[in-house]
Amino acid sequence: MIALRPGITVCIPSIPPRAALLRRALRSVLQQTMPAAAVSVAVDLDREGAAKTRQRALDAVQTRWVAFLDDDDELLPNHLAALFVATEDGAEYLWSRFRIGLPGTTYKGGGVDYTDFRDGPAPLGAGTFEQWNDDQPAQTTITTLVRTELARDVGGFTPASDGGEIDGQRAGEDWDFTLRCRAAGAVFQHVPEVTWTWHHHGANTSGLPDRW
Repeated sequence: MIALRPGITVCIPSIPPRAALLRRALRSVLQQTMPAAAVSVAVDLDREGAAKTRQRALDAVQTRWVAFLDDDDELLPNHLAALFVATEDGAEYLWSRFRIGLPGTTYKGGGVDYTDFRDGPAPLGAGTFEQWNDDQPAQTTITTLVRTELARDVGGFTPASDGGEIDGQRAGEDWDFTLRCRAAGAVFQHVPEVTWTWHHHGANTSGLPDRW
């Protein structure tokens, strides 16, 4: 096995209809105050679903840390730096706060599109913006920073990993991944800063291949 080198690789699974959204996500990676060492993009050409596609992106990582991002979301410039600083205390699985981008209130000016942004964590439970509680686990979303060896040791992402529902929302392969990381004894750390945008645009697929 190739020894992992220092740094962070941003992993992005994508689907063909989202080429423009993928470009937006990639721009947000390039705008980080702490540059990513690499970006691993896997495109789902065979309707395999988010789990297999995300796994292919993870398989290509050669750095000690991996940051996950969906192709229709975007990082704020402080995302990688804010999460990576927290690893100095021994954290292995980290997540932050997000803002929600909603359609319908879009203004165009100066060549920039402005979307209606609202504070999270709706539609997720309030526990998403709190430190992890084993008695009341909460979804963190997949936009996390994880030690690469941990992500691989727990088995990564599989299509069969479906966690049912939590807080009234579908809990898919990312929720199962989170629980396996915690079951493996990983040190979890919530970073109480808004560092990314979760876009709700009416074409969210929940990672399911039959929704595009």
